[in-house]
Amino acid sequence: MGTLLFTLIVFYVGRCLATNHDDVVIQIYMIIVGIKSKVARIWDAMWADGIANSLTVIEQLTYLVFIKRLDELQRRFVLVVESIELSKRPPPGVPRRV
Repeated sequence: MGTLLFTLIVFYVGRCLATNHDDVVIQIYMIIVGIKSKVARIWDAMWADGIANSLTVIEQLTYLVFIKRLDELQRRFVLVVESIELSKRPPPGVPRRV
């Protein structure tokens, strides 16, 4: 997955350079630098807590990303359920049917 993403980014950056889209290349570069710095901060925090094995750090990062994605999906699900419940409520002043 990571290799495919990297390949697509390199391909897109190459196309942007060929067509002289410097602003797009700069934006992509800034996104990559931002992600790299976030991963480096998490890596440093784990190193400070005594996790020195690279595979363990990668495993923990993967777990954190998975949990974050589950949380995002749950939040979306709750918003959808709440919006459905709100749409079923009668307008103010109208009695509810049982």
